[in-house]
Amino acid sequence: MSVSKVKFLKPALVALIMLAGLSTKSVLAAPGAPLEQDSIRKLFGQVMKVMEAMHAPLQFSQSQLDELAENAQSLIDPKTKKPFRARHGEPLIYYVIDPVGSCSMDIKRTVLFMGGIHPDEVSPLYTSFHALYMLLENPYARPENTRVIYIPLANPEGLIESGTRLKVTTRENSEGKDLNRGFEESDKKTMPEVAFVKALIAKYNPSHIVTLHAPYGWLDYDGPAKLPHAPADVKKEVEEWETQVSRAGAKPLPVAKDFGSYRGSMGNYGGYRLHKHVLTIEYPSTEGRKAEEEWRDYGGSLIQSLNPPMHNEPTPPMAYDVSGQSLHLRASMPGR
Repeated sequence: MSVSKVKFLKPALVALIMLAGLSTKSVLAAPGAPLEQDSIRKLFGQVMKVMEAMHAPLQFSQSQLDELAENAQSLIDPKTKKPFRARHGEPLIYYVIDPVGSCSMDIKRTVLFMGGIHPDEVSPLYTSFHALYMLLENPYARPENTRVIYIPLANPEGLIESGTRLKVTTRENSEGKDLNRGFEESDKKTMPEVAFVKALIAKYNPSHIVTLHAPYGWLDYDGPAKLPHAPADVKKEVEEWETQVSRAGAKPLPVAKDFGSYRGSMGNYGGYRLHKHVLTIEYPSTEGRKAEEEWRDYGGSLIQSLNPPMHNEPTPPMAYDVSGQSLHLRASMPGR
């Protein structure tokens, strides 16, 4: 069985992959801007300490940490001509995960995943790291003809600063800013973490974006399929994507209807300003004590979300700003 044959990962198969830890080493895409391995290993060491304090120990072995560090990539900030870093110097890293044995001609689409933008959502962050390692190690988990741009921790400064200083992770960064409300700010006000994510979107032009949050316990879509007069085939494809993701875990996740989006969030920015398909996976709990349980219950849904249906070739993002057509736009308030 090869990953090229996998259209929809059944829950039983996902569970088998997760439990058995099937492993095939592979060569990932060429690395981006160089980063000192010491700074990346330091980052992972700090993350592991905080996660353990939050009752969600990652428990990676040293060899696993080495592999995560070696495959991490960075992106050059065009303003500083140096790799993007968070406010206190934490490296902002991502991973390029291609199908096994693929070449550039085989890549038909790109999906971007963003995790860890809200450090207080500990259970989803646990899944973010474990799913990353599973994708690096296991070809059966990777979608066909798809490049995955994977950001496991979009807000490392917020996680490390609050987890170390306050002994409890907070939603915001150390300046008290919610990064998931900053995607539509002017360039002068944009935080480096947000600028990093936006630069990755500009570089790789994903057709689909997946984000992981808590605690609503559902799936929520934002994007062109929700706009007035959206083509029927686009709506159908998105509904198929939602259905597959909903059923892929050991437990189902319901699909939210008409939830809307928050101004400045990735859902509103990516879905209605960039006209990309944005799916938010909401875990039922933020708590670290629920992390392992929710990884087993819903990790399959995350893996499946990276493999959206592709009946039509992805279209380039629309050139005009359609954010004004956002349905049920919510004011900035507590929530994802």
